[in-house]
Amino acid sequence: MRKPSPPSFFALKECLGSKLYDVKFRREGNKLFASHVEGGSYLIEEGAKVTPGGVKLLASTAGRGIIKVMDEKKAMLFLYGRDLFSKSFEVIKKPCKRGYVLVYWEDVLLGLALLKTNMAINLVDFGIFLRRGY
Repeated sequence: MRKPSPPSFFALKECLGSKLYDVKFRREGNKLFASHVEGGSYLIEEGAKVTPGGVKLLASTAGRGIIKVMDEKKAMLFLYGRDLFSKSFEVIKKPCKRGYVLVYWEDVLLGLALLKTNMAINLVDFGIFLRRGY
């Protein structure tokens, strides 16, 4: 089975029901950057796929699509790119029809997954910063 690709930033924004205020967007080739009024910008989409920075930006105002991992070991496995079986998480806020969910352990955002019948498929996790050296 081929692993699904992460959605675009704006598709995920719509799915999660996130509201963004005082954010400006700038595109450079296939990369999309966001910046706040206070300054600084960061990569939120590359090649039509949301990045960890985009997931973090949307998480603060997400109205739906949140799951919570039940124990630390499962959370660590998710950070290493592994999928989660349904016994290892609980749904806090139901996902949109497309099934995208933000994955948390306690109050820590771990990444983005696609919720299927018996599992949450890892699409983007913050362990990528360590694996790829962002």
